[in-house]
This record gives sequence, structure tokens and C-alpha cells, in this order.
Amino acid sequence: MQVSNGAVSENAIVTITLNDVVEENIYNRDAFLQTQEEVNEFGANNYTRINGMFFIGKWENNGYSDIVDLSPLQTLNYVRDGLYIQFNELLTTTSGLENLEHVIRFEVRSNPALVNVVGFNNLEDIWAGVSIRDNSVLSNFDGLSNLKTIGSSLFLNKNYSMSNLDWLSNLTSIDHGLSIGFSPLITNLNGLSNLVYLGDDLSLTHIDSLNDLSGLQNLTATLGGLSIAENDSLTTLNGLQNLTFTTYLLIYGNDVLTDLTPLLNTSSLRSGFEISLNDSLIDLSFLNNLTNMGGSTSILNNPNLESLIGLSNLTEAGSYFFVRGNDRLTDFCDLQHAFTVGR
Repeated sequence: MQVSNGAVSENAIVTITLNDVVEENIYNRDAFLQTQEEVNEFGANNYTRINGMFFIGKWENNGYSDIVDLSPLQTLNYVRDGLYIQFNELLTTTSGLENLEHVIRFEVRSNPALVNVVGFNNLEDIWAGVSIRDNSVLSNFDGLSNLKTIGSSLFLNKNYSMSNLDWLSNLTSIDHGLSIGFSPLITNLNGLSNLVYLGDDLSLTHIDSLNDLSGLQNLTATLGGLSIAENDSLTTLNGLQNLTFTTYLLIYGNDVLTDLTPLLNTSSLRSGFEISLNDSLIDLSFLNNLTNMGGSTSILNNPNLESLIGLSNLTEAGSYFFVRGNDRLTDFCDLQHAFTVGR
């Protein structure tokens, strides 16, 4: 090559190397890795993309894998469909998947030694849902801290060492349902304070230390159903005041719950409600705006329930109505209108 500078020109040799150019290496089918040897062999191919589903671990009812190290997979940046990390008895971290930028579904299930979900900070939008369940010692979820939208549901269940939801602080939208259960260390939902859209049911069950729902106060929506069950420390539903439920209410086994006034927006329930085994509940005034219901209704074994006030505006009570085992309840006068005007 000739290089000139005014009247001076010289020949120069220019060398171009391609060492830093990464060619896309595509695996064009579902990938199933059930042993560490298979992880190593798959990783040796330096795949960058999987055009299908990606399973790391065993199938249900087929024991556990011996996988301990995902670092051979570090060249992978794209999974067209779902990523499933499941039934890995020895895996302690998801480190090795740091370059992953796209999955359509994310599931981490039944990994009894897994402590850290890391390396997924490039994931901001997951279209077909997130499910993290049955990981008894999992405590670090920071790898999902950049998650902004979930196109289906978010399901968190039986992650007994999960102490907070702060890793969800960037999450703004869940198209379908939100379910959190069997997470005894969570005390609040503050990590969901930026959530402004939820498309379907809300379920909070068996969260023994939960005492504050105010993290949901920025959520304004008309939802399907609500399940609040077996939350031993929850005294109030404050935080749900901007929500309206249209399908069902399940309020069950909450020993110290007394304030349900945030449910006053509810006026119609297609499938009825169950209010049972709430030891501190005195009346049903939080249902004062409820006028019609379908399905069945159960008000069972609330030992301190003294009145059905709140149901006096009910004109349609559905097909089945059960009231039983409420020791202090002495009359049903508030139901008179429902059973004389309704069906």
C-alpha cells in the first residue's frame, strides 16, 4: 500500500488480523445436557446460539444430574426458546452464562445446592414467563436484577432462603399473574415498588414473615383473582388499594389479619369468595361495595367473626353459600337482601 504526504510517498505494509472477529455458531435444535461431560462436550463447540429449548439437568422423576460447572457455556448468547435449569443436585451457581442476551422463558427448578443465580444481567425482557421454585438454599438472585418486563407470569415458590425481592426493583410489567409462596424470610414487597402493570391473578401464600404489602402501592389494575393465605405476620392489606378484583377472593389462614379495607374496590366476583380460618377477623365491612357474585361462597371457621356486615348490598349470591364454624356469629341479617332479591 502506498501512503503519501504531500510530495513524499512511501510503501507501507498493513496487516489485518481476524482474531477478534466472532463467527456465529448455531445449534439448530433443542439442547439437552444431563451430565457434566455433556456440558463440557457441548461447550467445546463454542456455540453462540441455540435455535430451540435449552435444558440443563434432568427430567422430573429421573433423579439429579452431576453438573457442577457451567463455565464451558460462556460463548452462548442466544436461546430462541426457553432455558431450563433443573434437578441439578451439586450445582451451586449459574456462573458461565454471563453472555446470554435472550431467552423466551426462564425456569430454575429443584436445584438443592444452588445458592447464586448470576450471569443473566443482559436479560431485560422475558416473553413467556419466569419460574423459580424448589431451590431450598438459593439466596442470591442478582443475576436477574435488570429484568424489566415479563410477558407471561412470574412464579416464585419454595425458595426458602430468599429474603427479599430487591432484585426485582427494575421490573415494571407482568402480563399475566404474580405468585409468591413458601418464602418464610420475606418481610415486605418493596422490591416490587416499580411494578405498574399486572394482567391477571395475584397470589401471596405461606410467607410467614410478610407484614407489609405497601410495595405494591404503585400497581393500578383490574385483576382476576386474589389469594392471601397462611401469612402468619400479615395484619393489613394496605398496598392493594389501587386494585380491583373481578373473579375470586381467597382469604385463608391469616392469623393476625384485621385490615382488609383496601379491597373496597371490589363490586363483582364471577367465582365467589372464601374467607376461612382468619383468627382476628371481626367483620366483612371490606366487602361493602360487593353487589353480585357467581360461583360459591364460603365463610368458615373464623373464630372471632361477629358480623356479616359488608354483605348487606349483595343482591346476587351465586349457587352455593356456606357459613359455618364462626363461633361468635349470631345472626345472618346482612344476607337477607341477597336471598330475597337474588336467586
